[in-house]
Amino acid sequence: MVKNKATLRIALRQNNNEDSKAFGKWYPEIDQSETISMRALCDHMESHGSLYTRETIEAVIRKLVGCIPELAQQGIGVKLEGLGIFYPSVESDGVDKPADYKVTKHVKAVHLRFRPDSTDLDNLTSKAFMKQCAVEVANVITTTGKGKTLKKMRTPFSLYTA
Repeated sequence: MVKNKATLRIALRQNNNEDSKAFGKWYPEIDQSETISMRALCDHMESHGSLYTRETIEAVIRKLVGCIPELAQQGIGVKLEGLGIFYPSVESDGVDKPADYKVTKHVKAVHLRFRPDSTDLDNLTSKAFMKQCAVEVANVITTTGKGKTLKKMRTPFSLYTA
């Protein structure tokens, strides 16, 4: 479990769709500042006092990245304890009877899905994960005409701290 909560910043955006029942209401979205590369992730992992170098960590992750889709293609899920399960699922049209089913006609996609760990020890399901975060409003986004305008709040306020 997380001992020190990292701050998860959110931005508030107003629903401007006049046809929506939620028109005018404000909703949060994650204020994702960046997506790090695998190399940056490996550097981060190495900085946690790992015995392994970034290159070794990266080699293991590259193998993992190759093996998970390969196993999913065979209908095998992969559980990474403390994180969750990667598994395949199929998107398809339904038919009235099995004899009418044609894979080439009815299967629309095969997805690689992720289900977070839900064990008592490593529960990463949405509500449990939220308790590990300190959520704060960092920005308010207003949409004007052709794009979005970001208005930074002077003093972020905490929506959730536990």
